[in-house]
Formats: sequence, C-alpha cells, structure tokens
Amino acid sequence: MKKKLEINRFSAKKDKGKTYTIVEYQDVSPGGDFDRPLYKVASLISYQTSTGLPVNKIDNETFQILQTQEFVKKVN
Repeated sequence: MKKKLEINRFSAKKDKGKTYTIVEYQDVSPGGDFDRPLYKVASLISYQTSTGLPVNKIDNETFQILQTQEFVKKVN
C-alpha cells in the first residue's frame, strides 16, 4: 500500500508579495518478502500548497500553482 509522506515544507513568494507554503511529498511503497526484512521503496515526488492546491516544479527555485497559474519563487 502506497503512502504519501511529507518530506519538506518551504515558503515561496510571488513577485508582488503574496507568500505561499509549498509542501513536498514523496510516495513510498513497502517492499521485501518473507526472506528479507521489510523496506520502503521511494517513488514519485509531488508538490502542493498548504491549502491543497497542486503545484508544478519548474526548477529548483520556481514553482507554478496550477489552479491560479501563478509562478512563485522559493524564499531562502
């Protein structure tokens, strides 16, 4: 059974001021069998705002909030 784990959370800001919290998730699935201990297999990484809006990663600093089509930059 896949599980979505939060692996990071950071602020991102529009050019004109509005700030969003972007949450990074990673899907993990259990692996292994009776002969080997259970381990987790990491897979897909996804992003969304803290309010649940889906987000695309453009590059390491730029993200697009899909519902509003806004581009935001990661705040360091």
